[in-house]
Amino acid sequence: MWFELYEDSCSTTKEPWRWRLRDGGGAVVALSTEGYCTEDECRQAVQDLKMISPKTPIQTRRRGRRSGHATTIGK
Repeated sequence: MWFELYEDSCSTTKEPWRWRLRDGGGAVVALSTEGYCTEDECRQAVQDLKMISPKTPIQTRRRGRRSGHATTIGK
């Protein structure tokens, strides 16, 4: 997997820089939900993500059988 930084040519904002996480085959598996003003700001956001991700818990959301509400389970 690798992070790709790119300048969004379709952006109409002053924050055109975004990141994508790609798997070994090149498919996008995650992407930024916000833009960044500079490539350096975008790179720092990726560095921050890389620092916290090993500590981030995994949660599974399942629908409740009767209520239809999602519940959070697990580590």
